[in-house]
Amino acid sequence: MLVRYLSIFIIAVCLVVCRVDKSMAARGLLLVRNMHQWYDFQYRFDQYKTESGRSTMKSDKHRLENSYHFDTLYAVLNANLLTGRFDMDLGFDYDWQKRSDEGSDSGTELNVEYDLDGVFLKEKPCPVDFNSYGRKNTINRVFADNYDVTSWGNSIGISLKNDYLPSRIRYSMSKSETDGLTADRTSSMEHFFFTASHRYQSFSTTSLNFMEGSTETKTSGGGDDTQIDTTTFNLNNILDWGNFDLTRKLDSQFSYQDSRGDYTNRSKNWTEKLRWDLGHGLKTGLEHDYYSFVSDANEQKRTMERVWLRHQLFDNLTTILRGWTR
Repeated sequence: MLVRYLSIFIIAVCLVVCRVDKSMAARGLLLVRNMHQWYDFQYRFDQYKTESGRSTMKSDKHRLENSYHFDTLYAVLNANLLTGRFDMDLGFDYDWQKRSDEGSDSGTELNVEYDLDGVFLKEKPCPVDFNSYGRKNTINRVFADNYDVTSWGNSIGISLKNDYLPSRIRYSMSKSETDGLTADRTSSMEHFFFTASHRYQSFSTTSLNFMEGSTETKTSGGGDDTQIDTTTFNLNNILDWGNFDLTRKLDSQFSYQDSRGDYTNRSKNWTEKLRWDLGHGLKTGLEHDYYSFVSDANEQKRTMERVWLRHQLFDNLTTILRGWTR
């Protein structure tokens, strides 16, 4: 199925490709530029030999690797509507192995990778971006059975451009699975992200990050399955009263993380850092740090305050006083 989609894309490129002339207005159904492609060839030989008494075991392995790469920048209709990048790698590998005790065998492998990203309306107040990737690779192991790793993922995001509260929302999902191991594993992930920031002149800068995610892992052959849901929240604010000569600011940070599922833990961290220059080479600072962690197994809480005073009389004469409490 993946090879079919890639073939359709390549055929479409060949049919409607239109090279961009910078002296002309770039318009067309599909515009491409900065195309690159190359072919790689590699041969590898491994030999393993053991002797035990009168018996000798010998194993020879030949490996032939072929790979083709293609990438290009693209735009649909014009660069203001949809623009992005496409990468593709196709690989065909051949293995031939001969063992003195088991005879010979051979096998072929097909490796496929693609990565497609783009942005709709990138010059508008609310551009939409996306990414899609897929990979199917065979992991080669010398003198052991190879196994396949298949992974894919998709994401979409929207950015809200404005002077008051620029923000971004993104959703992503991905999946990875192995085939050929004693215990194959399948992992699925989903994440929702929200980020925002606010700036009031040069006095106040605030940023916020929020993430809600889920990770599920299933293992064949009697392995343990896991399911974890995670929430993280980070808030940061900087107040700045300083000027060109003096640094006077308060840095406040708060973070929260909550994990639920097969294991549970929750953590909080709140810090306050005040840096205040008094002038004439005298500087001072105050810090407050609170941390708590709760899990199924234990619980921790920690509070710490620090204070320091620094005076620099000359370049080579500095006095520092520090104190802290827990």
